[in-house]
Amino acid sequence: MVQHYSWRTGWIVLALLTLALAALGWLLVRNRPSDLGQHPDGIDPASDAAAVPLQVERPDLEAWTLRAVLRTPQFAVLCLSATACFVPWTVCTMHGRMHLEGLGLSTDVTAGILGTMVLLSVVGRLTGGLGDFLVPEKVLGYALLVEGAGVLAFLFAETPFLAYLSTTLLAVGFGAGYISLAVVLARFFGAGVFAQVLGVNYMIAGILQAISPGLAGWSYDLSGGYRIDQCHIIEHAGGSLHMLAARASAAWWDRINARVIRCVAWSSDILW
Repeated sequence: MVQHYSWRTGWIVLALLTLALAALGWLLVRNRPSDLGQHPDGIDPASDAAAVPLQVERPDLEAWTLRAVLRTPQFAVLCLSATACFVPWTVCTMHGRMHLEGLGLSTDVTAGILGTMVLLSVVGRLTGGLGDFLVPEKVLGYALLVEGAGVLAFLFAETPFLAYLSTTLLAVGFGAGYISLAVVLARFFGAGVFAQVLGVNYMIAGILQAISPGLAGWSYDLSGGYRIDQCHIIEHAGGSLHMLAARASAAWWDRINARVIRCVAWSSDILW
């Protein structure tokens, strides 16, 4: 569309699609189950099942406060994991077109690749549901590593095949990590402070996410090219460190620090 029309036409089409989706949501989405004659969790308050107390999965879970959560190393690691999930996606989305065109791909091929990347992120969000059957922390860690592999391949995506492969890994990893992060936060700190903890976590990662495209552009102006290896290092550091959120101890810190040093050294050897 950009090649045959203009950016303005593309934005008009996007605005029309957004309005159509807004109208569809207004017609179909409801705020409460009672709006459709239903009950929360499908349980009628007047039935015998409603009188049975809910089973608590982890009755020994400590009652957290937001202040206590912010002081834990687990929360710091999950903030790092959120940054490792969001920053590569944002940088590749904002600068992906110029990066791929700089590698020799045409505008229409680049547009198709980035459009597919956004679509496949939905698939990644569905795979985030694996946290219901597997350990959510492992799902988050694997998602970050898959996203990191996609970022690394994206850096060298000089052919359409490699570009599609890299964006597929990036999108699936990002989608799964985005969903799994909230599951891990709820699992660690409980439902009582979940909204506050998730909000602070997203705020911290969001600040870094917001400035990352500008930093990538600044790096491009200095070096004359896109060095997305910085995102790759952050990604692998987050993927290695997230396991600390399960059990923080001195031994874990030493082991994780060694992994991070190896990842950074490995990335430097390959990219430089």
